[in-house]
Amino acid sequence: MSAGITETDAMAYVGQQPWHNLGIKVEGEAMDAETAIKTTLMDWEVDTVPVYVMVDGTYRPIDNKYATMRMDNNDVLGVVGEKYTPVQNIDCFKFFDAVTGTGQAKYDTVGTLNGGRRIWLLAKFDDGITLDSGDQIDPYMLLANSHDGGSALTMQFTYIRVVCQNTMEAALNRTDIKLPQRFHARHTSSILEKAGQARDILQIQEEYNKRMGEEISKVAEIAWSSHDMERLAFTMFHLDPQIPLEEQHATKQVGAETAIDLFTNGVGNSGETAWDAYNAMTEWTSHYKGKGRGVHTVGDISDSVVDARLSYNWFQGGPTFRAKAWEIVSATEEKREELMVPLMY
Repeated sequence: MSAGITETDAMAYVGQQPWHNLGIKVEGEAMDAETAIKTTLMDWEVDTVPVYVMVDGTYRPIDNKYATMRMDNNDVLGVVGEKYTPVQNIDCFKFFDAVTGTGQAKYDTVGTLNGGRRIWLLAKFDDGITLDSGDQIDPYMLLANSHDGGSALTMQFTYIRVVCQNTMEAALNRTDIKLPQRFHARHTSSILEKAGQARDILQIQEEYNKRMGEEISKVAEIAWSSHDMERLAFTMFHLDPQIPLEEQHATKQVGAETAIDLFTNGVGNSGETAWDAYNAMTEWTSHYKGKGRGVHTVGDISDSVVDARLSYNWFQGGPTFRAKAWEIVSATEEKREELMVPLMY
C-alpha cells in the first residue's frame, strides 16, 4: 500500500469510477450515510488523550497538549491543543446531511486517507452545467476533515468536467451576490452548531451554477493561440521567460510541456480557446501531476502517486492552482497581458 492509502483506510463510490481511480463500488445511483459508513467502516471514533514526556525515569504530562487517537486500533493521529474537539466521522455525515437536507445532494464518493488522518465526503447535485459545445460540468460539494489537527473542517464547491473527469474550481466575483468559496470551522465544541452557516453556501447553489455557466461560456468563446498557451504555461509553472522551455528546470519543464500538449490533445480539447487552455491545466492537476518533484511520476497511476495527486487536488495546492489559471483565462485582454509573463528568449 502507499504511504497515504493504508490498510486501515477505505473509500467507496457510486456510478462511474472517479477520476482518482480509487474506492469500492457501491451499486445504485447514490449512497446514503448509513451505506457509506458501512462500506468504508468509518464508524470508528477519535478521542484525545494526554501527552507525556519521560524525565528522570518518570512520565510527566505536557501542559495543554493532547494526542488524537483512533479508538478502534489505538493509532495516534496527531498532537493538538486543549481546546481541540474531534469531529467524529458519523457527526461529519450528520453535519453534511443537515447542510444538504434539501435532498438535492447525493453521496458520490467518501473515504479516508493517511490511516484516518483525513476524511472526505463528496456529494453530487442534480443540476449541472451544459455548454453549447455539449461539454457537461457536474457540481459537487466536498466536505473535508482532519483528525490530526492539520486543518479545519471545510466545505466547498467543486466541479467535475464529465468528458474527462477532471476537477475544477473557479473564483467568481459578483457585486450583487456574495459567493463564498469555502466554509471553515475550527475543531471546537460548537462546530456542529454551524450547520446553518454552512447551509448558506447551498442557498446560493442555483445562482452560483448560473454564474459559473455564464463565465465558462464567455471563456469558451475567447480565441487562444499556441503562443498564448506557452505564455500561460510559463506563468503557471513559474518558468524563466528568458530561457527556452527545453532549457528549464526538469520538474517545471515537464509540467509545462504536458500542459501545452493537453491544450491540443487533452480529452475534449481542440487547442483553440481559453476554455481549452483552462482544461489543459485542470487535466494536468487531476490526471498527470507527479508526486513531489519526481519527473518520472508524471502521469503515473500507481497507488502512491494517485494518492498524492488526490491530496494535492482536494487538500493542498490544486484549488489555488486552478483558481489562478481561471483568473488568467477569464480576464480581459488588457488584464491578461498584466497577469502572464512575456516570453523574451
